[in-house]
Order: sequence, then structure tokens, then C-alpha cells
Amino acid sequence: MLAGSALSAGVVAGVVSPPARPAAAPIQHIIVIVKENHTFDNYFGQFPGADGAQTVPVGGHPETPPAAADRTPGLDNTFEAAHEAYDGGRMDRFPLVPGAVRDGIPLAFSQYREAEISAYWTYAREFVLYDRYFTSVMGPSTPNHLFFVAASSGGAISNPRGVSLYLAPCAMPFGKITVLDAGGARRNARPCFDLPTVPNLLAERGITWRGYGFWVMNELSRIYASDALRAKLRGPGEFARDARAGRLPAVSWVFGLRDEHAPESVCDGMRWTVDQVNAVMAGADWASSLIIITWDDWGGWYDHVPPPQVDAFGLGFRVPTLVISPYARRGYVSHVVTEHASVPKTIETVFGLPALTARDRQAAPLLDGLDLAAAPRPPAPLAVPACGR
Repeated sequence: MLAGSALSAGVVAGVVSPPARPAAAPIQHIIVIVKENHTFDNYFGQFPGADGAQTVPVGGHPETPPAAADRTPGLDNTFEAAHEAYDGGRMDRFPLVPGAVRDGIPLAFSQYREAEISAYWTYAREFVLYDRYFTSVMGPSTPNHLFFVAASSGGAISNPRGVSLYLAPCAMPFGKITVLDAGGARRNARPCFDLPTVPNLLAERGITWRGYGFWVMNELSRIYASDALRAKLRGPGEFARDARAGRLPAVSWVFGLRDEHAPESVCDGMRWTVDQVNAVMAGADWASSLIIITWDDWGGWYDHVPPPQVDAFGLGFRVPTLVISPYARRGYVSHVVTEHASVPKTIETVFGLPALTARDRQAAPLLDGLDLAAAPRPPAPLAVPACGR
């Protein structure tokens, strides 16, 4: 049986009237680049003008955040660990997350400074940074990746077990994932979800899209069961080539293995991101593009802002989110409450699509940092950062 048909993580709300397109909307290409496992405070806690944690409560006392290393051990980022850290909104049990303290060092409270993630800070200064963007589910990658394309996790609160994400769980008769049913009880389900998706809506209206390395689409039966839609799933290396050649579809979801998930190099992951953004800037589609860069889940790292609780699944902790566009207001820090369902909402708003669930219907789009009446800014590619550590 396919999971997700009667679950409450963004329950399907029926067809609603599509939102109005922005006036004279010049955006014709939306690119969603998804990275992994860092909170807002972990990356932008010291960023000027943003609501970051200038100090962290180590041992119950405010201290300067420890410096984060380029490669760190992984921390527990499960649904259960997130609720432990959240502690009813007190945000005071992060040290109890498995892996949070290593050899007496409060790893979970560490932060990257500008020198370590210089490209991301440059993007924040030159374009738009969101400091009230929350994950949609208090938990790990898979539930939150599902929200990027379906505005729902289908009830999922875990990653799949017993099946590789890269071997198309919808094609496998085995594998399990933990879901919450409508009554809040946990059960195991097959990691293949029967959910309406944004790619389905786009295809129905003849609007082009592709998933570049975006593995979660292999867990959505309404995409995987269609030969025509499955043909839209490409390798991550194809995105930069398509972008430079001016062959981008209207909507691209992009994920690469250089994803910054501990213990992988944050600097190397940032270099990959810069390559993708530079490719868009080098191509003919830059003048009509909106690039969203966001991180899928909290990764076990500290964040000081209690997430609003809208249902049994989330919201989860804040993650960094950048919007890069020739129409972006320079150095704009948005304080609008947003979440992963804001990605479908942005696509729906720009292309005149109906909402899929209550979550995207209620979410704010990632458009408040744009001046759509302005002349498009010229491309400003970055030098690819050197990684010396």
C-alpha cells in the first residue's frame, strides 16, 4: 500500500483558486538548490542585521559560540532528538542530543564565521537572507525534502530504512519509513508516497520542470509511475551544463552529493553551490531567474528561535535560506515567517498554480525581497572559494 493517502502532514486540501501572479512578473525560471543539515545560527548567527545568536547558553551561561570546523562529526537530527532539544519551546536541551558534546566540547553550539563560509555571507550581503525560515518537519532529511515538491511529508517523520534513497524506493518491494497517522500513532510504511506534487501540476499545465539529483522524487508514486515524468529526473551534473547553455526549464530542483552533511566538508559543499549559481549567471536565463538556496534540516545544531508549532510535524528549527535574483533587493534581511512549504508556494504564485495542501496555502512565498519593477541586475559571479583545511 502506498503511504501518504490519509496522513496529516499537510493534508490535501482540495483544489483552490490559484493565487494571482505578481504584477508584470519577470520571473520565468525558479531554481531550488537544497543543501543539508545546518541551522540558521550555525551559519549566520553572527551575521549583521539578522536575528542570530551572538552568544550561546553553554552550561546555562551565555558564552561566545565555539568556532565550527570545516569537517565535524555528525549529530543526531531525528524527530525525537529535535523534540528533546526543543523542550516545549524552551530550547534548552540541545546538549542532550546524541553527539552534541564531544570530548567536553559543546559541538552543537558551534558556529561558522564569515571566513569559513564567505560565499554564503557574500550572497546574503548582495541578495536576500531569510532569518525566519523554518523547516517543515522537526526531523531529518526525507520528510523535509518531500515538502519541497509536495507541501507534505505524507506523514513521514524519519528517513527510509532498508532501501537506498538512490535506488528508487518506489521501485522496491521492501524498505520502511516511520509515519504518523491521522490519530498521531506511529507505524511503519513503505517509503513510496501517493501525494499530489508540484511537478504533476506543472506537467498538467505544460510548464517545464526537471529534478537534478533530487532523489526524493523517487519516493513519490505520481512522479515515479509516469515514464514521461520520470524522464525529467536527471543527474546533478547536468544542471550547470543546462544553465550555462540557457536550457533551464521553468522550475528546477537541484541536489548534489557535496551537500555539507557532516562529516563532509562545508567549504567543498559551498564551492559546489557557487558553481551552480555561477552557471545560472553565465547563461541566458539569468535575467528571468529566481534561485532559492536552503538547507533541509537542523542537523543537530543549536538555534535560539523557538519554531511555531502548526501541527504534529512542525514547524522545525530555522535553517539558512538565500534568494538570489537579478530582482533581489541588495542586502535585504527578511523577517517574514516562512518554511519549506514556501518553496511550492513561490512556484504556485509565480506560475499561477493551485495550492496542494493547507501548508502551502497558508505559507508566505519567498518574494518579499524582490523588486519586480526594477531593471534586472547584471550577473555577479563569485570566484570559487579555496578550501585549505
